Amino acid sequence: MSEPFRSGYVAIVGVPNAGKSTLMNSLIGEKLAIVSPKPQTTRNKILGILTTDHLQAVFLDTPGYLDPEYPLHRKMMESAKGALKESDLILALTDISIPGFAPIHPLLLSHLEEVRKKPVVILLNKTDRVSDDIIAKAVVFYQDQLPAARAVLPVSARDSVNLDLLLSRIGEFLPVHEPYFPPDDLSSHPVRFFIEEIIREKIFFQFDKEIPYSTAVQVIQYLEQQDRADKIEAEIIVERSSQKGILIGKNGTKLRDLGQAARMDIEKLVGKQVFLKLFVKVREKWRRDENQLKSFGY
Repeated sequence: MSEPFRSGYVAIVGVPNAGKSTLMNSLIGEKLAIVSPKPQTTRNKILGILTTDHLQAVFLDTPGYLDPEYPLHRKMMESAKGALKESDLILALTDISIPGFAPIHPLLLSHLEEVRKKPVVILLNKTDRVSDDIIAKAVVFYQDQLPAARAVLPVSARDSVNLDLLLSRIGEFLPVHEPYFPPDDLSSHPVRFFIEEIIREKIFFQFDKEIPYSTAVQVIQYLEQQDRADKIEAEIIVERSSQKGILIGKNGTKLRDLGQAARMDIEKLVGKQVFLKLFVKVREKWRRDENQLKSFGY
């Protein structure tokens, strides 16, 4: 008798920089979610799809749990909470390379209590950075933090350690169901979304302090052209004129470098040459303005 096909939604949750985006990228084998060494890189719920002969896991990479300081943060936490409600399985990712271990965020614990009937697997990430003794202590620590969890599994998202085992465990918890998406699909997001995310990622790598957190990106034109480079125009939104000056740089050098770095990844994404033009606009306090947040898709 053949193995039944299983399909379902899998939420990946945890604090910023725990490795959620790296985990989803590693599981799928493609870079869908942007990553950077800085926290709070992910703002939206990112959907990635892995389909095998017997399984379709629809991963939901979520913003890292934090204490909301302004409306954008609240929108991010609403997105993470929504992913928990949509999911069939929850992967609670922790970073065990932090000395003393970081407790599971209280807001995440609260949200998990609201969906307590759903299975939760705790993932102890970054095992490549610690000893076996630390891993053993982390198992005990996080079992005490979340005693209702169905399993605790040490992994390394960066080095793909134990990810095959993780996939087999995921299959145990997903319902018998036909695929939600065609087998070749990797995501349901449009290309424009990933272009915006690529540009944001380059901002996180190339700028420091408040700049990455004060910017939003919108593609305002995407013109596909046969036998010619696609034309893309995107706006980078900042909150102050001083931030605009920093992003542009002397004689436009910073913005040019940003555009070149983003263009290379965008061309990999779309599989052809593109002409990318970036603009920088100031919209004061956009992170605190509900209407502007809505216009940016938050």
